[in-house]
Amino acid sequence: MQVSGEQKSGAAGQVTSRAPVLLVEDDEALGMAVARYLQSAGYTVHFVSEREQAEALLTHNTYSLVMTDLALTRVGFAGLSVLEAVNASCNRPKVLVLTGHATPDVAVTVGAIGVDAFVRKPVTLRELGHVVDRLQGVQR
Repeated sequence: MQVSGEQKSGAAGQVTSRAPVLLVEDDEALGMAVARYLQSAGYTVHFVSEREQAEALLTHNTYSLVMTDLALTRVGFAGLSVLEAVNASCNRPKVLVLTGHATPDVAVTVGAIGVDAFVRKPVTLRELGHVVDRLQGVQR
């Protein structure tokens, strides 16, 4: 599923034109809410719910940010393979990991992979938007 939006440019607090954001979240309702929120903030968002879809998109597209849940499909930590695909891409985007399984061991594991931000669920859309803006260099 793709949720697209025209990216704004110009004044402070607006998103300048850049590569889209890839959102990987197996909770469809949460993924759509995040995608719509980011779209309203001026981002173009490609939203998928499965690891395989994310890996295919990473092979053929350039992203400025990849946001992924770690526990995709509620079986283990399939989001780690998304992170491996990100690290294998030529133009490595920033990476934000969302998880409801934020243990010290998980934080160490994703930190070793080179994650730029680690956000524990539940999180408000506004808080998440601030993290995305920070990673994208946007000041609102």
